[in-house]
Amino acid sequence: MATFLFRLGRLAHRRRHFVLPIWIAMLELAGFGASAAPPAASSSGPSTCSTSASPAPPPAGPPPGSSSVVALRPGSGQLKSATDLFTAGGVSKDGTVAYSSLTYKVISAELTDATCDALAAQPETGPSEIIGVLVAAMVLVITFGSLLAAGLPLLTAIIGVGIGVSMIAALAPAATIPHG
Repeated sequence: MATFLFRLGRLAHRRRHFVLPIWIAMLELAGFGASAAPPAASSSGPSTCSTSASPAPPPAGPPPGSSSVVALRPGSGQLKSATDLFTAGGVSKDGTVAYSSLTYKVISAELTDATCDALAAQPETGPSEIIGVLVAAMVLVITFGSLLAAGLPLLTAIIGVGIGVSMIAALAPAATIPHG
């Protein structure tokens, strides 16, 4: 595998005047495909929380120093019961994470949009991606000692992530997920 990657890198370096435009064209095509694709939430299955959810994974969590509170009262709305966090051992030892099993009065296909929105609500994460890129840039500049040498890995990563996210957005409507 190392030999293959070495040869691929050597070929890309020798043909760099062709490789860079190809990468840029792939990014543009993926972006066009993502913008021209129909919304992924338009499925033919029943309207459930899972079919109307965003195709993106949930964020890793709130930024450091923030907190979230979720208040649930069994018997109100569509919620039938919730396990007691403390008797079921649903709270971590340091008290920062809690877990509870929820039971609803209706099946998942009959949950209202308000209930789905309440379950899918995520705290604001802020500009964490920009801060991450800036910290990575500082580390790379210190490590490589050159802005050009630090910028190339960042540019490659940003183009690769852009192509990946765009391709997911473009191909998501074509993916079928069975409804259980």
